[in-house]
Amino acid sequence: MSPKKIKILLVEDDLDQVMMYQVEAKNQGVKLLTASKKDEALSLAEKEKPDLILLDMLLGEIKGTEILKDLKKNPKTKSIEVIFLTNFKNEELCKKSIQMGASEYIIKSDYIPQEVLQKVIKKVKK
Repeated sequence: MSPKKIKILLVEDDLDQVMMYQVEAKNQGVKLLTASKKDEALSLAEKEKPDLILLDMLLGEIKGTEILKDLKKNPKTKSIEVIFLTNFKNEELCKKSIQMGASEYIIKSDYIPQEVLQKVIKKVKK
């Protein structure tokens, strides 16, 4: 699968983060869908069937784990790979998210958007 065909859903409520990822996705030829709210994220995931979802751990009052739980319950979205993207360096939260079905837990401050998208592209190509 070439990068041009890769479709990623970024669930993030920080507009600056969204804009950085949009620029980088365009640079890398990746189609980036974005959502900032739970209902929007679940609807886009079901309708668009992205190759992978980058999910922020906190979206206002909503925890990313709630969204992950709903994604994994839905037969139409349960097989979509989910990677948490967060600022929380919390070992326990990381373990919990993996047990719930996330494939990875990336700390935002450890990587720039270019590096995150390169990791995602490699993962999707496998």
